Amino acid sequence: MQLRIEGRVAIITGGAGGFGSAIAEEYAKEGVQTLIADIALDAAEALAADLSQRYEAASCAVQTNVTEKKSVDEMAQAAIEKFGRIDYLVNNAGLIQRRNVMDIDDGFWERMMTINLRGAIYASQACIPYMADAQYGGQSYGRIIMMSSSSADHASAGMTLYSTTKIGLEMLGQAISKEHGHQNIFALFPRFGIAPTAGWDFKSYADSIGLEYDPTDAEDAKRAVIDYYSKQLPLGRVGTTEEVAKIVVLCSSPAMEPFINQPLNAWWGRG
Repeated sequence: MQLRIEGRVAIITGGAGGFGSAIAEEYAKEGVQTLIADIALDAAEALAADLSQRYEAASCAVQTNVTEKKSVDEMAQAAIEKFGRIDYLVNNAGLIQRRNVMDIDDGFWERMMTINLRGAIYASQACIPYMADAQYGGQSYGRIIMMSSSSADHASAGMTLYSTTKIGLEMLGQAISKEHGHQNIFALFPRFGIAPTAGWDFKSYADSIGLEYDPTDAEDAKRAVIDYYSKQLPLGRVGTTEEVAKIVVLCSSPAMEPFINQPLNAWWGRG
């Protein structure tokens, strides 16, 4: 199946590692030019250079702090200066940490809400005017991918705030589609199940669900968490960053227009 996205331009927040770097590479494979926005500039620049060398589609990097509106506005402006248009925004920057209800304090609340939700609002606000303006790309067009989670469907121990931010992302996406659909700007929000990345706090995961692991072994908490979830899934394994990236890029295709403004569950068999 042809995705029909070649030549378009995508911004990926939190694009230098984890899901973000895999998404950037998958876009590059499909001929989509990418702006990798990340607070870790060195990693973002290294990834952009690597993708530009290995694929025909150009890639560039911009240091972006999604918690600061000025920084996010500069991200969108950089995409216009480099590529002349913005077609896709992947609101990927986020923090995943577990904390039980009685342990939530103001600092944890502020950190989760600011990075996971306010950052997506800032990025959407920065990109929508360029997507809507016919002088960029010759048409009003934009697709915004909200990186949601199965936690938006059901809360689990330690995931109160994370679930809250993911539900917020979906409501943000629905509002964008209703307010800007007349400009051909819509959101999709794939809900990903268990697909661990290097950024996971495996110790807090293991502790919140009562798993045993060797605290002296940095990798043992990761093993315990992956084993725990793998046994619950019909496939007998958790998801991969590559699978997540393919789904995100698929969401950018015109073939996915019947699914705009609604969640798409990718749970690796978990009901």
